[in-house]
Amino acid sequence: MGAQSSETQIANKALILLGQSRSGRITSLDDGGAIAKDLKDLWEVARPALIASHTWNFAIEREKILRETDIAPAFGYAYYFKRPAGCLRWLPWAKGEPYYFEGEEEGEYILANDPEIYIRYLIDVPEIGKWPPLFCEGMAYQLAYEYCEGITGQKGLAERLMAELARKLG
Repeated sequence: MGAQSSETQIANKALILLGQSRSGRITSLDDGGAIAKDLKDLWEVARPALIASHTWNFAIEREKILRETDIAPAFGYAYYFKRPAGCLRWLPWAKGEPYYFEGEEEGEYILANDPEIYIRYLIDVPEIGKWPPLFCEGMAYQLAYEYCEGITGQKGLAERLMAELARKLG
């Protein structure tokens, strides 16, 4: 499964992971069948969940953000910074890196004592053509995990799928 994978290939890989025979696979996420409809619904949930679960290079953005001027934290930090639109997960800098700052995330804000901060964060990337092969593989596992109990009724299989994905991601 490579960077040129399609939604259908990824969805069918998920079904294979769940033990579906060739007759249980789909021709498209829009083919109108119950399985295709379920997978299409899960697609929009699984993708951002998988992106947020790992530091995927293709989904990293950088931005300088200025403090909010109309609100301030009650204690602990001097400033609020609104997370950028589309931020799935903030990626704090490690101590010693040039843009490191002490801060924490609360709701839609990052709290810090610096008047401006530079952040890295993960965004949703719906375009399959931008996904590396490992993410395509991971998406199949994530879909299989999300759909597992619904199609197989096996609780233990979901945990085994996530363990296998964790192993693949290293």
